[in-house]
Amino acid sequence: MRKILISICIVSAVTVVYGAKKEEHTGFVQPLSYNVKEITRRILSDVGSNFYNLFSMSTFYTGCAVLPLYVSARPIDHKIQKHFYDPVNHKNRHQPSNGLSKFAINTVAGIIPIVTLRDMLSRDPYHNRRGEVFITGLLLTWATKNILKLAHTEANIRPWHEKYSRHCRAYGGNPSGHSALFGYVASFWFAEKGPLVGVPLVLATGLAISVGVVTNRHYLSQVIMGTAYGVIFGLAAHKTLEKSVFSENTKVGLVANGDTGVGIKLSYNF
Repeated sequence: MRKILISICIVSAVTVVYGAKKEEHTGFVQPLSYNVKEITRRILSDVGSNFYNLFSMSTFYTGCAVLPLYVSARPIDHKIQKHFYDPVNHKNRHQPSNGLSKFAINTVAGIIPIVTLRDMLSRDPYHNRRGEVFITGLLLTWATKNILKLAHTEANIRPWHEKYSRHCRAYGGNPSGHSALFGYVASFWFAEKGPLVGVPLVLATGLAISVGVVTNRHYLSQVIMGTAYGVIFGLAAHKTLEKSVFSENTKVGLVANGDTGVGIKLSYNF
């Protein structure tokens, strides 16, 4: 079983890297400018576009799909955790191996820099732009989920854990940060590359959130919320990329017309 789980993580990493390497995309005709002014403009534009794209039908559909799961998980959170925590001795129990846990949870940490650097160092301007949008959206996901985790609400309480106090509850559990990052990476690359890359990443996400629950890092409802949070931001980031391609290749201008005086010219680079 352990070999199967590790294989899922390895296949996920390989398919993403392989997919990013083998594709040929000509979304941009002109190379990107990397002076400070242009980089700042693109970053600010991407941040604004990502937040704007959160208000979309994909967010609505994700919310509709996840809300019943979240509501159903809340009443059974404590029942599930009882199988993995001994309150008498304040010890975790029925735990997977430490190596497997770390490998499953940190797989995404290995995928992100490899894929981002490959895109940023590519000679294709589209890949460069994709790398910018991907990392900007990822940082937004990370930053905003940390703000939400500051709330001292009942839904934000972490499960009992042997490394936490046995008397005081720990906060910062909702949404799950690792689940959010896995959800972001899986949804972005599923939208960009399709099932070939997306399915292994979805399986790796399922493995990671399962380990998060079993090891008492999060309740089931918290990993569900975290995954949905990442998916919403991942799809929003991909929409930012699509709009960026369209705007970069679309040119609108005024032209002189001998009959009517002035006309509008619209062009698109395919």
